[in-house]
Amino acid sequence: MAEEGSRIAEDRIREDVAEIKGEMRQMNQRISNLEQGQRQLQGSMEQGNRWLIGLILGAWVTLALAILGLYAR
Repeated sequence: MAEEGSRIAEDRIREDVAEIKGEMRQMNQRISNLEQGQRQLQGSMEQGNRWLIGLILGAWVTLALAILGLYAR
């Protein structure tokens, strides 16, 4: 009888461990998805920063040329 009880306990433990392993796999997949999304977001932010820097530099050049044009008169 005690042997049967220990088998039942072992089976329950194995089921619990299998369930935990499954949940860990799901968590790993979710974390991987989050990391991939973060990389994509960083890439788009870098591209946006390049556009912003380009616009700022373009505005400075335009302003400098306008000022030089006024002094050239």
